[in-house]
Amino acid sequence: PLSLSLSLSAQDHEALAAAMAETDNPQVWPLVVLAIETTLRQSSLLKLEWEDIDFENRKIFSNGKGVDAFVPMSLRAREVLQQLPGPRQGRIFAMTSNAYAKAWSRVREKLGRPTLLYRDLRHIAPTLYARAGMNAVVNSKTCWATER
Repeated sequence: PLSLSLSLSAQDHEALAAAMAETDNPQVWPLVVLAIETTLRQSSLLKLEWEDIDFENRKIFSNGKGVDAFVPMSLRAREVLQQLPGPRQGRIFAMTSNAYAKAWSRVREKLGRPTLLYRDLRHIAPTLYARAGMNAVVNSKTCWATER
């Protein structure tokens, strides 16, 4: 099972990957990776459109809770987005929040962590940045969005 800290060990990643491999919906894994890599809320990820993605400058435009922001796009996030099938127009993810909640619930059960919340994933990136020595103010602005 995943540890209680806000980071994932190699073993935690393997357990999560194994649980995700058993899900029927191929959009769940990219959503989990993007949650970890971008710190975006579930609702923000589900309403992302291809027009919100700036691959060249590695930024994602998001409007979460009424605040317009550009969120930095890690190399891993860019890779995941570029590998998604389908047309590069309109919404990126076709899932509803209810479909995602059901899929995430099944993943949590397989992990043996029924209380692991989606929002817990969003806290992994800031923890990694802090451990790498990122200044707290920069970390906060990077992870919790800056105005456009």
